[in-house]
Amino acid sequence: MGEGNDKDTRNKEFTPTDDITIEFVEHDEVHNVNEVPEKIIEEKSQKEDNPCLEIDEKLKNTEERMLRLRADFENYRKRILKEWNEKEKRSQMEILRQILPFLDNIERAFATVSGNVDPNWLEGIQLSLKDFKSALEQLGLKEINECGILFDPNFHESIGFDYVDGYEDGTVAKIVQKGYLFKDGLLRPAKVFINKKEL
Repeated sequence: MGEGNDKDTRNKEFTPTDDITIEFVEHDEVHNVNEVPEKIIEEKSQKEDNPCLEIDEKLKNTEERMLRLRADFENYRKRILKEWNEKEKRSQMEILRQILPFLDNIERAFATVSGNVDPNWLEGIQLSLKDFKSALEQLGLKEINECGILFDPNFHESIGFDYVDGYEDGTVAKIVQKGYLFKDGLLRPAKVFINKKEL
């Protein structure tokens, strides 16, 4: 098509029935049509004349990526540490659950000791048990072994009712089996009788 035809096409008013051909042109850079050409040329010239600007921009982008990676790693480290601590606590609780029956049996044995037992031997066993329980307490083990307090289903397991003078109704009258906490979490509820005046 000649130049005359191009000129006629540019000045022609199109109607909805006319065929219109749109040509797409690839450009390396896309600029706002409202920008002044001189400004665009000037910015491009500055980058070409001063390569440090491009290097500074690359360094800034690299620094931002490094900061994001550091934050992601810190979050990952905290999550893994939390999971590890929870796993360690569960393992310790399982071991302690296996030890508690041994403590129960030893304490019941001391409660039924007759007068025929050598007092020196008995004192030695009691001191050993005390040291053992002290070591468990340092790990985070704590007894639930208090009478006269309000019954709490979060820490107590009721096995019946009893009456002890001086205790209010609904409080712990007797403890049949000690309960234990481990690091503020319930390891085993205490088996108790609930105080009730009218049985």
